Amino acid sequence: MVEVNTDESVQKFDFVKKYFLDCLELNSLDVEKACDKFANADETTKIAIEHSFRTYVVQNLTKMTITDMHAILNLSVSAAQKKLCLPTTPIHLLNDMLSTLTIEKCSEIFCYLEESSHIWKSEMFYSSVKNYLLRMCNDLLKRLSKSQNTVFSGRIHLFLAKLFPLAEKSGLNLMSHFSDNFTRYTNNPEAFEEAINKNKSDLMETDDINDFSTHSMPIDYNLYLKFWSLQDVFCRPNTCYDKLTWKLFTSNAGDVLEALKGYKLEDLKEESGRKMDEYDDMNLYFSKYLTSEKLLDLQLNDSNFRRQILLQFLILFQYLTAEVKFKSSSQVLSDEQLSWIKSSNRKVTELLKETPSLASKFCSGVKHILEREEIWNKWKNESCPNFVKEKKSQTHTKTASKRPRPVSSDFLLKSSTNKVFLADSSLMSKLCNVNHENLEVCRDTNRQFLPSLKEFFQDAIEQLDPANQVEKQYFLINQTDWAWKGLRLLAKRSPYYFMQNQNVKTISEYLEAICGKLNKDFNAEQQAEVQNSKNEVEKGEKDASPIDENEDTQGNDEEFDDDQARSIRNENDEEMAGEEKNEIDDEQESCKENFIDCELIKFIVENIGDEEQLKKLVNNLTKLVSDKIDFENNDDMQVKYKKILQTWTEMDERADLLNVLINELKELDRHDLAAKVESRLK
Repeated sequence: MVEVNTDESVQKFDFVKKYFLDCLELNSLDVEKACDKFANADETTKIAIEHSFRTYVVQNLTKMTITDMHAILNLSVSAAQKKLCLPTTPIHLLNDMLSTLTIEKCSEIFCYLEESSHIWKSEMFYSSVKNYLLRMCNDLLKRLSKSQNTVFSGRIHLFLAKLFPLAEKSGLNLMSHFSDNFTRYTNNPEAFEEAINKNKSDLMETDDINDFSTHSMPIDYNLYLKFWSLQDVFCRPNTCYDKLTWKLFTSNAGDVLEALKGYKLEDLKEESGRKMDEYDDMNLYFSKYLTSEKLLDLQLNDSNFRRQILLQFLILFQYLTAEVKFKSSSQVLSDEQLSWIKSSNRKVTELLKETPSLASKFCSGVKHILEREEIWNKWKNESCPNFVKEKKSQTHTKTASKRPRPVSSDFLLKSSTNKVFLADSSLMSKLCNVNHENLEVCRDTNRQFLPSLKEFFQDAIEQLDPANQVEKQYFLINQTDWAWKGLRLLAKRSPYYFMQNQNVKTISEYLEAICGKLNKDFNAEQQAEVQNSKNEVEKGEKDASPIDENEDTQGNDEEFDDDQARSIRNENDEEMAGEEKNEIDDEQESCKENFIDCELIKFIVENIGDEEQLKKLVNNLTKLVSDKIDFENNDDMQVKYKKILQTWTEMDERADLLNVLINELKELDRHDLAAKVESRLK
């Protein structure tokens, strides 16, 4: 574990906390100056600043006004944006306020959250604060009354809907679960009659019985029971696929709709002429149905209550007829059921149009909502794909063309016999008949697109030369794409690719060693070319016959004919080819004599015996390239020295390495091994 200087951390924490608390108390906190004072704030500083903000809020919350709270929240947001404190600091302050203040104050403070929603959705804050905001809003919702604080609850839900993306899984009902809202109502006819009679007697005592009988709808126990039993089906639509439940539901729904149709509402107005339904929307909500026996007649006389019940019918009908992903195979309606739903849907729509006031406007709004619900249901069936489309890249990639159909088996047969290629398409035939010797065309040098080793590695070799003073970071061998191409080319055209070098740890080191070997080969080839050109010049001078100065050449018309000139050129070419072959054979023989292979290295290491002698031999041999050789200390002694000697043979640029090895063995008084090495090679 890492040791931490606790005393320094505590002192720093106390200093930063005291500084910010003093500034907040004096109302003199300047975020810009604080940012200069605590530049590059570490974790301890950020925690101390957050602690100072929260301490100040807790100590002074009872004295602070809404304006003061907004100011301290703005300061914390600015500090978080300047990276003086953690991004979660403003949310912690809000949580402290909302968990302490009254509901009325919380409603005012929540305005700050709504107005600054763009801040919480920014890249700097979103990933850090989204879970804190969700938890804080859920805690606040638990404090609110479902009947008293419905508007505030709606504001919180709208804020969360704006904050999180539409495809956020935590806000989606992916499995299509239904609400567990249960409506309680009276199932006892005697209790119902008793409550109705008591209500009438109370009205008679207050002399309101005439007014009651004028505007009330006649209610009996059967209508009451059928009306409220509909809520059981509205809450659990899947029960409609049960035959008994469906039969009971259609009977109750038909009676309720007939009752509503038989008792139509009038567009009542007050004495002032203002419509009763033009009250503020704040007073027109039903958080939960009141199922008292005394209220049903009044509820059915209320236009907003009627609209809610009729809208529940339309929502249920749409669910039963829609294609829902989570419906089972048995949940299918019959033709008779679909016909009943269609006719009932028309009845409900007509009743909505007859319900005052602004009936046509309300019906058009309901129609639009249900159409949107169909789109929403389709989206849910597709597992809620993200609506945000990713931007296409600027580079337009060409679509891969289809692979051409393979040529039939008659193609080769006909081409070999008739000297004409017959493909399956006219274009293919035309292309193949450009040249009858297609294989020879493929071997043409103009079709060799791979560069030679010298062309590809020349720039890298020049960079490795210290005289060119190229910095190591700009070496081609350090570029991954160039290194990949180089390895591919080596595997195709160089035997060095297959020579093992166990001491090399990186691709760059390996390519550096290969470049050194290729440089030697290129220099040798260049010297051989220069030598050949000199030999040709010398031979040409020897073969040229001297011209007599006194000889009159003006009248000399004798010339060699073409056959004689051709025979002379052929003889010269044969002599030059023979000399070149002898030179190559001599060079190969010398390379063979001076070559030290793995078998020879293994023979020396295993037969030298004494570790001190072996160590001394290796040090003497590798003293010129010791800075380029590295090895692992955890290897076995013999394995380690075998690797070192193998690397030495690759790194040392001397041509007579075999003689160097024999001389070093003789200096160690190991004449027996030196003789065996010579005899072994012979």
